[in-house]
Amino acid sequence: MAESAADLRISSRGTWRTYDGTTGLPGPAITLFEDRTGYLWIGNWGSGVSRYDGQNFTSF
Repeated sequence: MAESAADLRISSRGTWRTYDGTTGLPGPAITLFEDRTGYLWIGNWGSGVSRYDGQNFTSF
């Protein structure tokens, strides 16, 4: 898993996907945390916190 200042790139089973404002990420990712249930929590620059469940982002 890797991230840049503008978008988020997630690798799963050898496939990389890129997420940004056009694909559901509400703002640039600045910090990442994966919890014990597998959710990816993303701190977004100026947009609060988002949770990624493997398919969708939910903003808090």
